[in-house]
Parts: sequence; structure tokens; C-alpha cells
Amino acid sequence: MFDVEGLNNINTTTREQVVTPINFSLCSGTNNIDYLNITFKDENDLSVINASINLVDTDFWLTTESSATNYVDSRLINNSNYSFCFNPGSQTVNLNMTLKYSLGGYPLRTYTLTNQSYTNVSTNTTLYLLSSADGIYNSIQVVNINGDPISGVSVLAERQILGFWVTVASEITGDDGLVSMWVNPNYKHRFTFSKTGYITQQNELTPSQSTVYNSTKFNRCSFQ
Repeated sequence: MFDVEGLNNINTTTREQVVTPINFSLCSGTNNIDYLNITFKDENDLSVINASINLVDTDFWLTTESSATNYVDSRLINNSNYSFCFNPGSQTVNLNMTLKYSLGGYPLRTYTLTNQSYTNVSTNTTLYLLSSADGIYNSIQVVNINGDPISGVSVLAERQILGFWVTVASEITGDDGLVSMWVNPNYKHRFTFSKTGYITQQNELTPSQSTVYNSTKFNRCSFQ
């Protein structure tokens, strides 16, 4: 570099930095540090079963969601579990994920994650499938205090298994405020409704027919 005012040559040091892209995906030979391990079970008899991933659509990032990278995949083969890995394995990764999974004789279900953090201490998650003979479709509509549908609401469905509330399905409402879930009508289910800027609410119901519409009054939070 040349200093015009002092008419002197100034030597500077050139440094190179290698930036490695982050990678969250199903584990492979090059991406093999396990962050999330998913196992499938039959909801009724709790036996481990195989399942196909019809779709996994994930946004992942290190520090800010605005810099998220997208990962989309499908594995239409039947496995009892799937492991997801992240590189670099020393970092915490944040996820938004939609995972659709199914098996012959078991209707498709959806599992969603919103802004969840994972580390290289692998998290084990069990996802449940319910056979075609044992369930019904239950539809829920989420509306505000004026009766207007609310989109983008995370709806989590749980039921008690061995004395614990476990997730059996999760969906996000569309523009009509609706979600439809395959559930067992013989058990009470707990539904949790959440969205940024709103008060999280829970309702319990036992589905009794193929389609049930519930107008859940979802009140907006007031922020000072």
C-alpha cells in the first residue's frame, strides 16, 4: 500500500480465511455427528415400527433466523429410525422443521419444530403412527375474538401414554385457520395453540366423529 501524504511504501500482511458452509441433513459419511435421532412407534401397542419420510423441510441457522439455510429431502423407504447430523459438530444449531411421515396402513402424520435448538448431545425423539383402523380425522379451526381465522398457529396434539402426555401430531394452521389431524377417538387429547404475539392456550377434547370444528378463541397479547 502507498502512503500518498508521507510518500512511503507500507507493507501489510495478507491473510486468508476459509469459511465452511454449515450443514444439517440426514447423517452420511461426511456429515456424521448425530444431533437429532427419530424413532417410530405404533401408538396403540407401542411397538417400534418402520416409517417413510414423505417430506422433511428444515430451515437451520447458528445465530439469526434471517440467515437460515434450507434443507429439503424425502426418503420413501421404511426405516425404524432416522438420524440427523450437523456440521460443524461443535456448534448449537437452531431449527424450524416440518416432517411428514407415514407407513402402509398408517395415515400420514406431521411433526413440526419452531425455533428449537440442538447440540451434539443427541436428542432422541419418538414419533407415533396410528393405524387406519384405529383413528379418525379431527379438524380444528383457530379464530380470534372476532371469529376471524388465524393462520400460522402451531397446533400440538398430545395424549397420555403410560401416564405421560406425548406428542402424537403437530400442524400449523393455513389461511382458513384450520388443521386436520389423524387421532384416536377413544382417548382424550390435549391441544396446545401457540403463535408469536399471542397467548398460548390449551384445550382438551375426546374426538367423537370424523370431523370436529372447534372455534378456539385465541387472544392477542398486548405488548407495552
